[in-house]
Amino acid sequence: MVDDKEGLRFLTPTTEDGPLYPPEPIPRRADLTNGGKAKGELLILMGVIYNHRRSPVSGAVVEIWQADNNGYYDHPRARGSDPLDKHWEIGREDLDPNFSYFGSVETDSNGIYWFQTIIPRSYPVLGIDRAAHIHMKIWSKLNGVLTTELYFPGNEHKSRRDVDKVYQGRHQKSDLIVNFTSYNEHMLEGVPESDSAKYCRRDIFFL
Repeated sequence: MVDDKEGLRFLTPTTEDGPLYPPEPIPRRADLTNGGKAKGELLILMGVIYNHRRSPVSGAVVEIWQADNNGYYDHPRARGSDPLDKHWEIGREDLDPNFSYFGSVETDSNGIYWFQTIIPRSYPVLGIDRAAHIHMKIWSKLNGVLTTELYFPGNEHKSRRDVDKVYQGRHQKSDLIVNFTSYNEHMLEGVPESDSAKYCRRDIFFL
């Protein structure tokens, strides 16, 4: 996250929901992996939701939705005989039964949230090769709604971002890239400790 020497530039960059925002209510669940059984590399996504005064926002709802280890979404437009891309000419039986694809949590009194998920795979859609990313939407009664994305570090992910026309068109796109960390380095209250998962901290700043 950049500093605020340029006014409110420290605020988290916003994106749109995209065509694969879940069409059904997103249930409360922090673990999308069925206790670590989902295919793919485990990821603990954690952070703090702040307002523009840099005060934690309690009681905010944080939603995430993403592709699985095969680049599939759980969405009617991403399967069946007429999907948005041929990559998704699949049936529900092709989805990972141990992965939940989307979930939501509520921030605690310190603005903390966390999810156990996986690092998703990149995928093609509508002629664009999308780099691996996770969508996030934050709802707050006092601060409104913010939609954003996060992308991953490393040369493989960078090569995908370099040809991802959607990412390349993002405002403050470098601020959308997270860094991997460790449980001990950025320990937040209530976040589970896992020897098999990578950690990344994604703090959100919004009005």
